[in-house]
Amino acid sequence: MLGLNAKFCAQMSYINSHKDFIVLSTRSNNRVSVVMCTYNGARFVEEQLRSISLQLSHGDELVIADDGSTDETLDIVDRILRASLPIDFDVSILPGSTKSRGISANFWRGVQAANNSVVILSDQDDSWLANRVERVRQEFGKHMGLKAFACDARLIDKYGANLGHTQFDSVGVGAGEIQVLNGQAGFEYLARGNVLPGMTGAFDTNFLREIGPAPGSWPHDYWWFLHAAMFDGLEVTNETLVNYRQHDSNTIGAPPTRLAALAIRFWKTPSNAAVLHENFQQLWEACQSTELNESARRNLGFLREKKAFERWRGQLRPHMVSRLIPVLKRIAFGDYRRFSRRGGLRGIHDIVRNPQDQRATKHFSAFETRPAVEPDLSPRKD
Repeated sequence: MLGLNAKFCAQMSYINSHKDFIVLSTRSNNRVSVVMCTYNGARFVEEQLRSISLQLSHGDELVIADDGSTDETLDIVDRILRASLPIDFDVSILPGSTKSRGISANFWRGVQAANNSVVILSDQDDSWLANRVERVRQEFGKHMGLKAFACDARLIDKYGANLGHTQFDSVGVGAGEIQVLNGQAGFEYLARGNVLPGMTGAFDTNFLREIGPAPGSWPHDYWWFLHAAMFDGLEVTNETLVNYRQHDSNTIGAPPTRLAALAIRFWKTPSNAAVLHENFQQLWEACQSTELNESARRNLGFLREKKAFERWRGQLRPHMVSRLIPVLKRIAFGDYRRFSRRGGLRGIHDIVRNPQDQRATKHFSAFETRPAVEPDLSPRKD
C-alpha cells in the first residue's frame, strides 16, 4: 500500500494528515465529499465502497481516513478503485499510523481534508441505497441555511439480509417525532437523547469547521447534529437511504426492537449523569464563542435547564432509600419527561442504579470549581 500515491496520481489525490483544508463559502457547485472512516474493515468495505462509487460524479470527492488498519482494508480499497479506473471523482486517502486516533478524531481528520461544500459521513460496514447522494444534493440545493440532513436506515444483518425494521423503528421515532425534529423544538427533542446515527448524516462543511471536533466524550455525530438543531438548521426525513449493518464488530449498533432498547438501557446502562452534565456543560461553553441566531438564543434556555438537571442527577445520594423521594418528586413534576427520552423510566433507573459512583463524584468536584460564565442572550445588533 505504500505505492498507493503513485498508482493513482492521475486520478486520485493522496494527502496526509497535515493537509491544509480549503474553506468554501458557497454550495453553488452542488458537489459532495464523502468521508469514510476505516479500521480493519476488510470484511465489509468492498460492498460499501461500490455502493458509494456508483453515485459519485465529476467534482465529487471520496475521502478515506484510515485509522491504522492491520488487515487488508486498504488493499481492498486499492483493488476496487484500480478496477474502476477511469473514475470521474476525486479520491483522497489519509493513511493511518500505529497509534489509533479513535473514531471521532478520525472523522474530524476526514472533514478537514474535504474540499467540497457538503460532507456525507460513511461507515465502512454499511451500504448506501442508490439515491442517497442525489437526495443529499436535492436537500442542500433547496435550503441554503441547511446545516445537517439525516435520514432513516434499514437494519440488515451481517449477510445483508433485511431485519424487517429501521433505525427509527428501533428508537421509537415516527412521523410525529420527525415533525418535532424539523420544528422549533428539534433541539429540545435531540438533547434528550440522540436518535440519529452519524452514518445517516450529511453536513455543511463550513458549519462543521466552525463548530470544530467533538470535545471530551462527545460522539462526533451527536455534537454536530445538536449544533445544527441549536441553530434550526437540521432536516430529518423518514426516507430509508442507508443499509445499517448489525454485526458483532459494530462500534455502535441499533437494538433490534424498541422493547429491546428499553431493556438494554435499563438493566445494562450505568448512570450517565456525570458524563451528560460534563457534555452539556461543554456545549454551553462552546456557545459562548459562537455567533448566535434567534433560534440558538431561544434554545440556550433549555440547554441551561438540561445541564442543571443532569448536575442534580449526579448529586443524588448513594443510598437507594434517600434517592427515592427526590426522584419520585422530579418524575411527578415532569422533569424526567422533559429532559430524558426515557422519561420516568430514567427516574426508576436512577432509583435502582446509583447515579453517584466514584467516577461521577470526581467529575462533579471538578465542575464545582469551574466558573460558570453565562453567554449573552440579548439580541445582537447587526
